[in-house]
Amino acid sequence: MIAADQEDCTEIFGTDGKIAINTQPQLNLVNLYESTGIRREIPADYYGRFREAFITEANEFTASCLDDTKPPLQLDSAVKAVAIGCALQESLITGN
Repeated sequence: MIAADQEDCTEIFGTDGKIAINTQPQLNLVNLYESTGIRREIPADYYGRFREAFITEANEFTASCLDDTKPPLQLDSAVKAVAIGCALQESLITGN
């Protein structure tokens, strides 16, 4: 957990280096260079960090309902995510 409520990042390590995605969250692309160091502003809360994603998802779902088209994600993806979450929780509780 971080000040913005949640840290969502991905790091992929290979033999010649790594790819790091979203390891330094930021509100905008401004770096503040001050006598105490360099900093950047981060969203104050979970919603602020993912606001644009929430808006996009809501718009896509609404369009799907109004236009009677398939939703942008398949239900089985959500079911798999829940199954993975349940397995992680069971592992935490049982130690297996």
